[in-house]
Amino acid sequence: MSRQQLIARGRQVRSGLGIAPVGTRQVMPGFNDLIDEVAFAGIWDRPHLDRLQRMVCTFAAL
Repeated sequence: MSRQQLIARGRQVRSGLGIAPVGTRQVMPGFNDLIDEVAFAGIWDRPHLDRLQRMVCTFAAL
């Protein structure tokens, strides 16, 4: 997958989780793209756990 595809997929995952983008466009341009690519496409969209299991693991880690 290209970086732009990962960013687009991350945005889909983020909106599916009901999380709004961070309002940092002027302070840190590109930050939302980084979060979408790494956190949501790279971590939350991995195929081995479903979203419920991933949420339980996240809450347990906190």
